[in-house]
Amino acid sequence: MTGLGTRPAARFALVGAAMAFGYTAQQSVFPELLPLAVRLGVDKLWMGLVITVSGCVFLLSNPLWTFAARRWGSRRVLVAGLIGIVLSSVVFTLIVSWGPGSRWVGFAGVLLTRGVLFGLAMAAVAVSGPAFVLADSTAAGERGRAAAVITAAQGFGVLAGPLLDGITSAHGLIVLLLAPLAPLAVATALVARMDHGEQTNYEQRSSSSWGPFVRGVWPYLLVITSLLLFVATTQVTAGFLLTDRLGLSSDDAGRTAAWVLVAGSAPFLLAQLVTMSRPALPAGRMLQAGLALTLAGVLPLAFARTLPWILIGAIVAAIGIGCALPSCYEFVSRADNEPRHTRTAGAIAAAAGVAFAVGPVLAAWLYTAGTAVPFLAIAVLLLIGAAALFRS
Repeated sequence: MTGLGTRPAARFALVGAAMAFGYTAQQSVFPELLPLAVRLGVDKLWMGLVITVSGCVFLLSNPLWTFAARRWGSRRVLVAGLIGIVLSSVVFTLIVSWGPGSRWVGFAGVLLTRGVLFGLAMAAVAVSGPAFVLADSTAAGERGRAAAVITAAQGFGVLAGPLLDGITSAHGLIVLLLAPLAPLAVATALVARMDHGEQTNYEQRSSSSWGPFVRGVWPYLLVITSLLLFVATTQVTAGFLLTDRLGLSSDDAGRTAAWVLVAGSAPFLLAQLVTMSRPALPAGRMLQAGLALTLAGVLPLAFARTLPWILIGAIVAAIGIGCALPSCYEFVSRADNEPRHTRTAGAIAAAAGVAFAVGPVLAAWLYTAGTAVPFLAIAVLLLIGAAALFRS
């Protein structure tokens, strides 16, 4: 029987949707860490540990999934990862809903399901999804479109997470946790029936190199990590920033911070739509413009004392990141001559793993030195990465 998705555009859309729903399941938990801690009867810092463990597992399992995708094919690993996200999320929701008698037993269950197992499954998707769409893009224009699909899936999760929290807030925490899983389960079933795309035309190649060790990609990985650190920093510090600079209460700051993140995510996704509709745009110029806009957006976020200027900074930076990230992904894919692009995807996922494992802790620590310090530190890191890029 012929699998679903016989055209590259259909496969791009299906794999992109599956990745987007996976990232939504990941992001939807972040605004609810405090209610989850209260429900389980543990300190909120322990719930933060769950997210940290998930990020570390995501990063450390990256080589495993890179080699698995090369050995068994990206589609098989993608399906396994999507199933893992659904199952670990369902068990996590059951633990939160029913609550074991001991709070530490409940916390151990949450740490295992939402920390370890979810981190493993998310890492599999983060490697195999990009590898599939990059390997399926044979023409130059398709390569740019594939990079935009990868970035749009990440941006969709960042946008849909806070929106989902607001939409389901009246229906309770359990509805929020289960809401992304229904479309994710449907997408998983469709991906499982999808054909292998262009990957069936490639001979199996053995290679011992891991994605970040591909020659010539380090400057791009530094820029990717810096851009995603910017995203993680904004997510972590937005509420604190609004409280300290505008004098908002914690509840008002939380609601306003969610809208600041939404205001940033929308133009980010718009930039991906432009890239997908105009894939022939020069990646080099897109990267230069994206870095310039991102650095311009740093200034209002670092120093603004009014909400309109903070929003302007978030929007300008989001457009910049939306232009720069897919360009970096495209350049990394060009540096790798492996047809399956598992090393490219491994490098991209490793950069994201570093950013989201280290970013929240680093942002919180730098914030204690001043509200502008996290953003200025990332601006310096971006300038170093840009200098390394243009020298190479």
